[in-house]
Amino acid sequence: MSHLVVSGLSKSYGDTLVLRDISFTVERGHCVAVLGPSGSGKSTLLRCLNRLESHDAGTIEIDGTRIGPNFSRSRRQRRADLVAQRRRFGMVFQQFELFPHLTALQNVVIGQRTVSGRDRDTALARARQELDRVGLLDKQDAMPASLSGGQQQRVAIARAVAMDPEVLLFDEPTSALDPERVGEVLTVMRDIAASNITMLVVTHELDFARRAADHVLFIDGGTVLESGPPEKVLDHPAQDRTKRFLTRLNSQPAADVPV
Repeated sequence: MSHLVVSGLSKSYGDTLVLRDISFTVERGHCVAVLGPSGSGKSTLLRCLNRLESHDAGTIEIDGTRIGPNFSRSRRQRRADLVAQRRRFGMVFQQFELFPHLTALQNVVIGQRTVSGRDRDTALARARQELDRVGLLDKQDAMPASLSGGQQQRVAIARAVAMDPEVLLFDEPTSALDPERVGEVLTVMRDIAASNITMLVVTHELDFARRAADHVLFIDGGTVLESGPPEKVLDHPAQDRTKRFLTRLNSQPAADVPV
């Protein structure tokens, strides 16, 4: 059984159809890179997966369990379902979304305490472990404003991983970074992808998709135009629209990611 199964997912804002019959599967421990032009529906897809947005049609399932509201249950039960379902997804945003009044360590601890209910010592130990993984244990007492953009994003990644999500979602995690900071974040993401965590990554970084992804989706106009392993989609795309998009991206300098 596939870990994550999305079937016929559609989403509209008023008369604007943003997602149109999106279907794909993600195997456990695999990394899927989602490519596409701005406005193609990529971020909306992630927000529907973790229920920050409600989808209009289609289904989302993790290990055979449906993600979405069950209207046969009471409002209180549906609220509890929403919280439980969101916990199955971790999210790393474009703009880091760290609490500015908390240290790096406290940012990684707070969700473990308030959402997962871990005791203080367990949460602190896990936070330090994840900060060490992203190379920022020496910055545990630093406030976000004193950190570079790349460092803030690495703290955000540590925070998401510490919550033990079943699927980790990344929404353009390097788009807000200076070019010299992109590589450090992509290196961390590649390390996480190699550690058997299921990941869905919206990105324009073709080198990351080629090196770290098991599967690539190309989305345009709210539909999946191409789907397959990186060598197929990136090196031998079938659709002219995909070819034009990749040609434009390939003309841009790649991030300096250590091999």
